[in-house]
Parts: sequence; C-alpha cells; structure tokens
Amino acid sequence: MPPRKEKRFWRRYVYLWLQWAAWEETDGRGGGKAAARKILASALRAIPHGSFTFGKLWRAAASLEVRCKDLDLARRVFDTALETCPKDSVFRAAIELEWQLGEIDRCRELHKQRLLFAPYVSKAW
Repeated sequence: MPPRKEKRFWRRYVYLWLQWAAWEETDGRGGGKAAARKILASALRAIPHGSFTFGKLWRAAASLEVRCKDLDLARRVFDTALETCPKDSVFRAAIELEWQLGEIDRCRELHKQRLLFAPYVSKAW
C-alpha cells in the first residue's frame, strides 16, 4: 500500500491493478472475468474515496460488467461511483452507456445530475 493518502502515491498502484485485471481477463490462468472482477473490487475497496478517487478504475469496473453482459451491475457500479465520489469522467461514461442502450430518460437524468455537480463544464451544457 502507498505510504500516504495522497493521490500521487496511489497512481502507480491503480495502474498495476488495472493491468493485472486486464491480464486476468485476457491471458490469465483460468481466472477470466471472475478474477478480473475480484481484482477491480479489491482495488475499489482499498482506495480512500473520501480523499480522492480514480475515475478510470470505476470506468474499468463498469466496462468489465458490460463485457460480461451484466448491464444492471454496470449501472450499479456507475451509481455507486457517482454517489461515493462524483467525477465528470464517470458522468460522461455513464451517459455514454445509457445513450448506447437507448435509455434516453436515464441520459437526461444523468445530465441533470452532471449539471448540478459541475455547472462550470461547458460541454455539459
């Protein structure tokens, strides 16, 4: 674990977890998607989300669930991410997923939440 709860110390660990999960999903020794899911879940548990978070980790966990064809779990991952520690990149990824699924009402709701979270982002408008 990193020596301090500062984001700059955690970056390399997050990238190691992401690469490990990708390796398990594609070339792992029989673990496959289940092993990748466990790795990403343990990474998300280890990060002190009260201080900082990594949107890339949340997006990777949701993308894994989409590849596993579990859309409800992918939505729950995004919902948890947006409740725990909202980030604009996670909002964009969640909106893109709902757009691809044709859930226009859910896209509108996510856009409203995004505007409340970050009204200064011009692309959100």
